[in-house]
Amino acid sequence: MKLTLNRSEFMQELQTVQRAISTKTTIPILTGVKITLTDQGLTLTGSNADISIETFLSADNEKAQMNIEQTGAIVLQARFFSEIVRR
Repeated sequence: MKLTLNRSEFMQELQTVQRAISTKTTIPILTGVKITLTDQGLTLTGSNADISIETFLSADNEKAQMNIEQTGAIVLQARFFSEIVRR
């Protein structure tokens, strides 16, 4: 997965998804955010087993300035990933 996009637009979507992600859980995957990149755009998913939040950032969104080079999917630790993106 490889892309470039506007950081502030991405952070808005990431912060929305993080509302559903638990920082303390016995199931490690629930502390992560799933990032899926397709030719249509970027999907972020977060869950705490009770609720899930999914956002979609379209590749056609002018504000996002998205350039998709390679599609894919990954789950990353939400807390650490958001710290990296902020800097």
